[in-house]
This record gives sequence, C-alpha cells and structure tokens, in this order.
Amino acid sequence: MWIRKTEREIKAEHNRKTLIIFFSILFVSLFISIMLDIFVYSKIEGNFNPQELLEKTMFRVPRYFAIALIFAFIGTRWKERRLAVCLRCNRAKRFDQISACECGGEYVELDKLKWVSDVGGREEESL
Repeated sequence: MWIRKTEREIKAEHNRKTLIIFFSILFVSLFISIMLDIFVYSKIEGNFNPQELLEKTMFRVPRYFAIALIFAFIGTRWKERRLAVCLRCNRAKRFDQISACECGGEYVELDKLKWVSDVGGREEESL
C-alpha cells in the first residue's frame, strides 16, 4: 500500500536525485566538449601534433567546464512530468491541480509516497 513519506525522506531523496543529475550532466557535457575539441580542432587546423593539441585543449578546459556547469544547473532545474496516485483506489494520473479522485479519495504526488507491503502484520518496504 502507498503511504506518505516524511519530510526528511522527501528532502533526502530530492537532494540525492539533484546531485546525480547535476554530476551526470556535468561529466557528459564536459566529456563531449573535450572530445569535440580534440577531433574538430585537429581537423580544422590540419595537424595532429599530440603535444600541441593537448596544450590547446587544456587551455580551453576552463571554458568547457563553465559551459558544462551551465548545462548541469539548467538540467537540475528542468521540471519532469510528475505522477499522482489516489490513496484510496490506487489510480494513477499525471499530476495537475485537481487533487480529488472520482472514488472520493485524493491524488498525491508519487514523489511524496512510498510503497509498503504488509506481510503478516509486519510492514516491509519494497522497491
């Protein structure tokens, strides 16, 4: 059955998800920027001198890091489509401002709920 998470659980999960998204976007965008720099500029300049290419790439890394930070920040602020679940009938829908269900229950955001199965009078969390 669905039960509400505590505010502490909600905040901890939000922080964890935000950090994962931030560092994932940061790493991927930095990696892509450096790879593009190595392959595109070496083609444009027409030479593939590894020492010179490495020096020029390292000179540009702070610029790419700043761009990657911007992408990572924007990525953490991106709003995803959220789901809501009725606590009475377990019907799901996309979250909107209408919180009343047809069965008389109320819709609650799925991010604020956790699934707990009742096994022989003992509650266990399951993923």
